[in-house]
Amino acid sequence: MYSNSHGRGILTSDALRARANFQPHKVAFRCEDRDLTYLQWHRRSSRMAEFLVAIGIQKYECIILAFPNHMMTDYMISLLAVQKAGATAVSLSEVVARSFGNKIAEVTLARYSLGPNQLMGLRMIDYNEAERFDGDFNFQISVSPGTVADVIATSGTTAQPKLIACPHGNLLWETRASTTPPETRRSNDIRMLAFLTIGTNGVQRTVTSALRGDPYIYYLPSSFNIARIPHLLTEEEIDHLALVPVQAAALARNFRGKSFDRISRVNLNSAYTPAWIATNLMRIFPNAEMYNLYGLSEGGNVRIQCSYDYSVPGRIGKPSLGQSVEVRDGHGNEVPRGASGVIWVRDPAPYGRFYYGDETESVYSADGWIATDDIGRIDEDGSVILEGRAGELAKVSGMRVSLLQIDEAVSGMEGVRECAAFLLPHPTMGDLIGMAIVVDSASRTTFEEAKGRLIKSLGYMAPRVWMNLNKIPRTITGKVIRQELSEAYLAAKGK
Repeated sequence: MYSNSHGRGILTSDALRARANFQPHKVAFRCEDRDLTYLQWHRRSSRMAEFLVAIGIQKYECIILAFPNHMMTDYMISLLAVQKAGATAVSLSEVVARSFGNKIAEVTLARYSLGPNQLMGLRMIDYNEAERFDGDFNFQISVSPGTVADVIATSGTTAQPKLIACPHGNLLWETRASTTPPETRRSNDIRMLAFLTIGTNGVQRTVTSALRGDPYIYYLPSSFNIARIPHLLTEEEIDHLALVPVQAAALARNFRGKSFDRISRVNLNSAYTPAWIATNLMRIFPNAEMYNLYGLSEGGNVRIQCSYDYSVPGRIGKPSLGQSVEVRDGHGNEVPRGASGVIWVRDPAPYGRFYYGDETESVYSADGWIATDDIGRIDEDGSVILEGRAGELAKVSGMRVSLLQIDEAVSGMEGVRECAAFLLPHPTMGDLIGMAIVVDSASRTTFEEAKGRLIKSLGYMAPRVWMNLNKIPRTITGKVIRQELSEAYLAAKGK
């Protein structure tokens, strides 16, 4: 089995065994009121792995994991159990399992599902029976580091999921080899509160960070409940907080006037954070460092981050850990510093990711680069500045417009709970900008007044059509599906 002092190529089972030997009683995860220590995680997943092999699970085959978020602890155990059995986990959120689970099972040739969400045509493994199996505490079947450990679904800004295959050697590129005693970065644990969804890049990163031995106890509630957050932050003595845009906006609106002094860091897991959100969060968490974090499911270990700076909208920082970032034109040629184009990134891991079921559609180019869906530029100091996503930049009367900038302006208005700009075709102007909003009915008068002021201040960038909705359509990771907004408006107009 390939392994070296940098841990490139070791298996997830090796990493977990190392953690269990080094810090057996340290809590890795707290999911609702259930704690999972490294030793429990290792032993329970080993016994379950032996059970899976005993019932006929074959090496390298795919097992669908379809757990609801409130069973996060059970999911973590099952994930490592499948990998210790030498098989491949296919991690699905409840939404994806319900909508696309049977199709994904067909693509992956899965015979079994593990978890309470039944998929048609698959044999459902009884999780409780697997947990009761009296097996070997150190059971595992070795595979190569190029073997796919986990498959996750990503939908980008569409509603159709793509399956991303993640080899062991890619997941654990930053993890030390099991033969090297794991180290902690500080003597005290850091308590991190995050609201994650099973089957997403966020949960996958959390698992690999725990296997790497980051000094965190991860608090992972099953849902984002705004009323519970003050209790969680104070009673659980949380140090760090991780938020996606919708969650950050909810805190910024609902916690005005409140202060949580203990929080020392807030991770904004979004490439673009509106200034009004960050400004309010800075008041709510006065002692916290605010960080923008940029990553993508296909990008593997690519992770760009920087301290938030609202004077430079869209700044996401500089690459690190051997990562590379370039901005290229539509022909794939690198453009000069300061010029806009498509952002390309390069994952330094020796085992690349690929789209499962379509190996011909590689995530990477021949030299290891991947084109993102983001448009941006690289500043003179090497910082990456995000301008928008492909399909979210428009030309209005010959002028370039970013839908993200319009989102930022509208989302800060009084009376707006959620919003998203979208594009409509126009015969003479090029693109027509529409705006979908979820309005706080109690602030309707204030909203109309603010809307009038906003239209004047935005000028040619102002939305020409407005659409009131009860909910903004989003992917499972919270990204707005703008195409659905355009289609909904055109359908309503055509009636």
